[in-house]
Amino acid sequence: MFSRTSGNITAAVILILLTGVQAQHSVTLSSQSLCALTGSSVKISCKYTTADSSRVRETEWYQLQSSDGEERVLSKDPQFSARVSVRTEQNDCDLTVRDVRLRDSGVYNFRFRPSSSDWISASSGVNLTVTELQVKVDHKTAGQRKVKVICSSTCSLGANPHYDWYRNEVYKAYTDDTFIVLDSTRSSDEGSYSCQVEDSSGKRHRSPSVCVLGKECWGVTYTPERVCALKGSSVDLSCSYNPGGHTVTKSVWFIKEQAGAEPVDVREDEDYQGRVQYRQSFQNDCSMRITHLRESDAQTYRFRFYTDGGEYTGQPGVTLSVTDLKVSVSDTDSGGKKLNCSSTCTLPNNLTYIWYKNGQPVIHCKSAFCSVAVVSGTVSYSCAVEGHVSLISPPLCSAELWKLHAVWGAVGVVPVLALFLLTAILCIKRKRRAERDTDIQTPDPADHTYAALNPATMTSDYDTLQVSLAVHPHREKRRAPEMKNERSFVIKQFYECHNKPDTVLQ
Repeated sequence: MFSRTSGNITAAVILILLTGVQAQHSVTLSSQSLCALTGSSVKISCKYTTADSSRVRETEWYQLQSSDGEERVLSKDPQFSARVSVRTEQNDCDLTVRDVRLRDSGVYNFRFRPSSSDWISASSGVNLTVTELQVKVDHKTAGQRKVKVICSSTCSLGANPHYDWYRNEVYKAYTDDTFIVLDSTRSSDEGSYSCQVEDSSGKRHRSPSVCVLGKECWGVTYTPERVCALKGSSVDLSCSYNPGGHTVTKSVWFIKEQAGAEPVDVREDEDYQGRVQYRQSFQNDCSMRITHLRESDAQTYRFRFYTDGGEYTGQPGVTLSVTDLKVSVSDTDSGGKKLNCSSTCTLPNNLTYIWYKNGQPVIHCKSAFCSVAVVSGTVSYSCAVEGHVSLISPPLCSAELWKLHAVWGAVGVVPVLALFLLTAILCIKRKRRAERDTDIQTPDPADHTYAALNPATMTSDYDTLQVSLAVHPHREKRRAPEMKNERSFVIKQFYECHNKPDTVLQ
């Protein structure tokens, strides 16, 4: 009896709890990601529920993550307001975006504000990717007799799509596959190609035209056209080329071009001996690697290829800048210091930086900027890039450290100068005394007085005199090389710290 009653109570409690859970505010989206072709329409299905039939004061769709990182309310944004519509029947919140563009890619979410609480939204939005059709040449067939041309898209185009192909804007073929195969030896296959596909709603989408075959299609693409790299490091100059269906017989990278003369392969230049590698990850790849970069490597590099039908040089080339690192400093609003590991050109933004304080790593600093508290004493900071720790910047020193090096440099010089002057004075006095003694008398070699001063028969007293006047200077002379090495070290540090002699950290 007790057991049955207890079971009924438990079931009732569970039912009440489930009812409470179901009555909570919530937003439900039909999917987590969508992909659409440019120019098409996109629909995101949406439902929302309120607890206890609470009155909804406000609803809105917004782009949580846009191309510029800002949050946008669609109904208030002029780029969307004329192209969006929201279904508002009962608890529906379906969103439709028409004529989507590449910049519409981003994360979308819906939210509502009940009378009894703040905004309610889905835990995660819908990631919309907008893409366009593209015609691409299969790099494995570039330069071959049979060239494979692909109609490419990152989106699924639905079940069993078919493709229409156009050559020089004139209809050429129909395929069920995403590609066609062209014959590079036939002039009727030369020209520019585009493809067209029909989506599930019946709307047709067409790709931009791409020159595929023929000498007029030749080209070289540098990505990017400007490169910045650290002195002493290695750099890849990325490049791809289109030989227009012809067979490539030779290719070179070069720096200087002279009228009427073939350009010199950079690998044969004595300044680049053993430092240049041509890389060919695929057939029309023309990338080049330069190692152990020098300041003189800052040049504009161009790629030229030769075929059975002529030659072509890619313009404008790749401009390479070579830089080293330098630490600069500025004040922060909190009264601290902001250190900047700077370079003369813009290095890639995905680098990890390493900071050093008095030669020891600063663990909390990983970017080109490092914030430090105000400190006193002898402090120096330097920086490097992960993977190139040997290419460390010159130290940026505090005023105290700079002054200390300057004092050390002076202190190292003064004793040596004083010792030199003292030794010179003693030598002059001894010489004059010897000349005066010669004028007074000519001593007999047997004379005991002379014997006392004869180096061959020195007494202990004379030894003591020599020790006081000569041995100590010789001892100082033995120390001089050590002092000279110390001064060299101090002078080196002095000039390194001389980059910024004013106060850095106080």
